[in-house]
Amino acid sequence: MADQAGRAAEQARDKSGRAVEATRDKSKEVIQRGKSSAPRATKALGILAALALAGTVITVTVVGFIIASPFLLFFSPVLVPLGTLFVIGTGMFAVFCSAVSWLYQYMRGGHPPGSDKIDTVRRRIAESAHHLSEKTQGTGGDISRYLQDAAKASFAAELLFVFVVMW
Repeated sequence: MADQAGRAAEQARDKSGRAVEATRDKSKEVIQRGKSSAPRATKALGILAALALAGTVITVTVVGFIIASPFLLFFSPVLVPLGTLFVIGTGMFAVFCSAVSWLYQYMRGGHPPGSDKIDTVRRRIAESAHHLSEKTQGTGGDISRYLQDAAKASFAAELLFVFVVMW
């Protein structure tokens, strides 16, 4: 029994030793990754260069607006309508593109938003046309009979006119 207890204690120490070694290995990996991603002097210089470039661009833009503002003010009666037309034209082009895209999707059998309403209107028009054709078929015979009677009466009136003129 003492022998079994000794073996169990030895196995437990062995397992805990392996767990400690695995933890140490993982912590070494994390430290190595941290060191490799730490900023170096070249990275710091790159960041400073990017910030200097951004500051220069902003400064040049502000100075350009200051210099151009008198010209913009002088030509504003022309530029404002042109800008308005540009905005309106751009909006109309966007609406046109979206309408063409919607029609393309609808014609290809897709179901873009609102296509169910179009299908409902199409079905109602077809039903109305069918109903109207049924109704006119029923009255079509009456109309043709009326026209035939009118033609016969007209022919009879012409014959009567001819006989009256001849007498």
